[in-house]
Amino acid sequence: MTVAVENVDSVVFTCNTNETNITVLWYEGGQLLHGGGRLELSSNNRTLTIRLVRRGDQGIYFCRVWNEFGYQTSEIIQLTVLYGPGSVVTSSYPKANKGTIVSDLNYSVVLQCLATANPRPLISWSLNGNVCGSRDKYIIQRLAQKDLGNYTCTAQNSVGLMISSPIQVQLPQPLSEDTDTGPIEPDPVYSLSGGPAICLTIAGIVGIITFIGGIVYSERKKEELWVSLSLEALQPRR
Repeated sequence: MTVAVENVDSVVFTCNTNETNITVLWYEGGQLLHGGGRLELSSNNRTLTIRLVRRGDQGIYFCRVWNEFGYQTSEIIQLTVLYGPGSVVTSSYPKANKGTIVSDLNYSVVLQCLATANPRPLISWSLNGNVCGSRDKYIIQRLAQKDLGNYTCTAQNSVGLMISSPIQVQLPQPLSEDTDTGPIEPDPVYSLSGGPAICLTIAGIVGIITFIGGIVYSERKKEELWVSLSLEALQPRR
């Protein structure tokens, strides 16, 4: 087995044979390889060089020697590529909003961390810079004041380490008391203006005029009745 570090190491495979007048071909996982890019083949194809290996180069390699009578296949070579965590992905319950989890006390909070690396990375959680967990999942059964703050996940192996963006766990913000009084609704009795006020005023005036006119009319009727009775009294009786 050949072990190489991603983007650091290059590997060289050699196909050894004493045969002459042969053709050498290289395969990776059963697929025929051609030179180009990071893959270099010598002039007689006896050597295969992979420059600055990547994780996609990991696999099984072998060479096959051909002549006019047939071919022979070499032993396989297992190439293992080591690489550190390229990114750390976190998730949570309740779901974080822009890196912040809002939860009341005594509720559960779950933090999950995922990182890909070879060899498998060790995962740890830290609260305000202090390690608080050593697994990919960190569970707070009942949230307390001591659990509030910034959480980060660290993924580390022999090649490198990566730290996640912080997740802040906090309590809901208290609702601010609004001391401003709301708008005062106008009293419909005293808030008439414009056309309605004029109509009311006119209606009032018309009512007063009608009332006065009724009084004058009544007095005139009384006076006419009194005159009529007086005239009848003065006429001689037959």
